Amino acid sequence: MTSRLLGAAIIDKTVLCTALGVAVQQGAPLVSADQWDERADAIVATFTDDDIIGQMTQIDINQLLTEDNKVDDDKVRAYAKMRVGSYLTSPFNNGPVNGTYMWTADEWREVITRIQEITMEENGDHPMVYGVDSVHGAIFVKDAVLFGQQINGGASFNPDLVYEQGRITGRDTEASGVPWAEINQLTDFHRTARNETEATRISLTRASVDMSMVAQDTSFYNGTKALLEQSPQFRERLKESARRVVKMKLQLGLYETPVRGEENLALIGNDDDISAALELARESIVLLQNNDSTLPLKEDASVFLTGFTADNIGRMCGGWTIAWQGYSDQDHLLTKGITVKSIMETLVGNDSFSFFNGLHPNGSYTEADLATAKELASKAEYTIAVIGEDTYAEKPGDIDDLALPAGQIEYVKELVSTGTKVILVLFEDRPRLLGDLPETVHAVVNGLLTCELGGQAMAEIIYGKVNPSGRMPITYPKDQANIQMTSNHPVTSMLLELRSVWQHSGLVKVK
Repeated sequence: MTSRLLGAAIIDKTVLCTALGVAVQQGAPLVSADQWDERADAIVATFTDDDIIGQMTQIDINQLLTEDNKVDDDKVRAYAKMRVGSYLTSPFNNGPVNGTYMWTADEWREVITRIQEITMEENGDHPMVYGVDSVHGAIFVKDAVLFGQQINGGASFNPDLVYEQGRITGRDTEASGVPWAEINQLTDFHRTARNETEATRISLTRASVDMSMVAQDTSFYNGTKALLEQSPQFRERLKESARRVVKMKLQLGLYETPVRGEENLALIGNDDDISAALELARESIVLLQNNDSTLPLKEDASVFLTGFTADNIGRMCGGWTIAWQGYSDQDHLLTKGITVKSIMETLVGNDSFSFFNGLHPNGSYTEADLATAKELASKAEYTIAVIGEDTYAEKPGDIDDLALPAGQIEYVKELVSTGTKVILVLFEDRPRLLGDLPETVHAVVNGLLTCELGGQAMAEIIYGKVNPSGRMPITYPKDQANIQMTSNHPVTSMLLELRSVWQHSGLVKVK
């Protein structure tokens, strides 16, 4: 993930350039770079120390809301008097609040408009800028179309589709009123600073930090103020950062239109966006193995479908979907999606298709469920096992071993033992090690994280409606010993010399 130390006005991790482009196209003044600089210089020249520090400070929206998720004017006003220049994220980032999982674009605009009004009342008409993580679509905006994750964009090798993903993401994010979308690690993780004040000093004087996302408190603000009191010579350095933040706000047109994007409200979730997301899903699915031309299947083929992601949209989307860690049990929120099971039932539409799942993401299953699955598999010519990863994002998803949970592999091998031809379908963000499954199954298809439209795209590929064209953007290692070996280039001169020795024998082949 992109660092949370925000430098040179880098704020939305995915769509900064897109959003800037949208802002300029849709009403921000068209001026030369020199004019942006001149305006920013003129504004910052009037700044006090509090103004400078405030522009560099960002606060989590949860610090501004009441218990029932309404804007608390008094809290906003208190931060505005501190000259805070930015707020971020969704109040539902870590889960639902009072039964609500997300806001509509109109609800977002109402909240952001009120925050902006109070901010500009208190700090001389200088606008705040709001930021969210729009990672693969406007993930916090209800009814916005969600695309596959970034790795799917890479697997498509189609820059036009990736551009569309960013354009639509930026447009929908701006429609909600958001124009763009951790210093404490120096003490807690890297241990290069003794306390928060020293961590702030190091980040500002030895790194290019322009805005801080230590958003749950005012430690950055307080630490920076202490820095200036002790070392006033750093004022010019901090002024540079404030200038870059102000320039970014000018480029976004916030001084002219403090809450942008109203003209895009009606475009959220339109059919063209759905088509673009579906096309990206189709072009990003990778056929890793296809022994004996097993795929595509005929529609009258006898098929048993199983696996914990076969009837689940959330796991096809992964983390940063509605909430930080995503959801695997709230498919009703993903209104544009359809599961692999549902679309296959529609495509096949006969009694030769059956479904059952007793497998969990951690690899657990009961003997009774396994017996049921094996019985159904034994009656089908083909078994499609949809496995991979549960939803996750960032540190909570870190693992020490790339191997899939042993139970997942055992479950699939038990199905193979019935004599059915197994097609392994993966939905995962990382290349999880498959053990000896590639030697025992007939085909392997990697959906990566196609998100909402992935079920349809996967079924279309399995049944030959769409020819798979995706390619792995990263190496898929066969086993633990080959994790650091890459298939497309040597990582050291030693690997170059040994290339003829390995001949990439340790890599899953792409066919």
